[in-house]
Amino acid sequence: MSWRERLLIDAGGGYLPGVTLGSWFRLLRESGIELRPRFCLRAACITGYAIQNTILSWYERARFSSQIEQTEIAPPVFVLGAPRQGTTHLHNLLSLDPRLASPNFYQVLYPKTFLTAERAAAPLLGFLLPRKRPLDDVRQDFSVPHEEEIAIASAGGLSPYLGFVFPNDGDRYRRYLDPQSLSENELEEWKRHYLWFLRKVSLRCGKRLVLKSPLNTSRISLLLSLFPSAKFVHIARHPFDVYRSSTQAIRVLHRWVGLQSGRAVDWDQEVLSGHRRLYERYFQERRLIPDGALHEMTFEQLEKDPIGQMAVVYERLQLGDFAPIEKDLRAYLSSIANYKKNEPTPLDASTKERLVAEWSRNFEEWGYAT
Repeated sequence: MSWRERLLIDAGGGYLPGVTLGSWFRLLRESGIELRPRFCLRAACITGYAIQNTILSWYERARFSSQIEQTEIAPPVFVLGAPRQGTTHLHNLLSLDPRLASPNFYQVLYPKTFLTAERAAAPLLGFLLPRKRPLDDVRQDFSVPHEEEIAIASAGGLSPYLGFVFPNDGDRYRRYLDPQSLSENELEEWKRHYLWFLRKVSLRCGKRLVLKSPLNTSRISLLLSLFPSAKFVHIARHPFDVYRSSTQAIRVLHRWVGLQSGRAVDWDQEVLSGHRRLYERYFQERRLIPDGALHEMTFEQLEKDPIGQMAVVYERLQLGDFAPIEKDLRAYLSSIANYKKNEPTPLDASTKERLVAEWSRNFEEWGYAT
């Protein structure tokens, strides 16, 4: 383990380095932390970060609120698919298009202050980042495209991701996976935080956004209510590979962001049930997407023929001329040609049978062998 990794595990903010005092104290009242040295140190550091963020957010709101409110959000392109299904790879490929833009890692971690602080703080804080993601060997720095769900967790707290931070209180946050389980006030609060963040990113970049949050897979009707002309691209992957990767990743993630031990949590069951709920809603709501606004693909297809598959995405969703970005795509693919996936953990027969039973529709929809 590098010194950067040790530093961020011990004193990093996890999902909450950009939280402000009001949201932080509310989270502590709701769920609290375990009084263990590593959790107390992390919580103390987050409190320090929250003080700075609160002061900066006051200044940022005073300076930019009028511009933010007047900023239009062009109909986004949403990348859908459960965690570990190749959404990051697809997101990175789409983000190479200079006509499109995505929130970057710094912006999702510091959603309330990035307009003010990013240019000065990102180079300084970036030195402390591990060069690879803790979940895999994917490159990590503050400039890479990232998922806006982290911004929602930090800014408002209405995100299932907080279940990794407070796993002992997971039921409180797990219900945010399904918009239909939220009260009217909660739904309006989620929309307010979400749109405010997207307006800020749009103000900064002035381009159409490509947004990747796995949890948006269960929010199609909500997203269409906000953006009727949005485009959607869904990426699937063999369920056996998804389960293997997810059960490994979820434990690593909790180690980096948790403020409670989660000893009583069955992480494997969390993967099973979370994935099932995500796709129950997806299969119900994808029919709401207008013709020509949804393209479905598989990770295996993208891995085998990335240029051809990306050309199909552009054609089906009418994202513009594909030819101008083909050269950049080939250069990027060449740069990651030596990327090695994590070694998969073999699945026993009983686990495979359970996956086939609980995720049966995923096998059927995309023709995966059982």
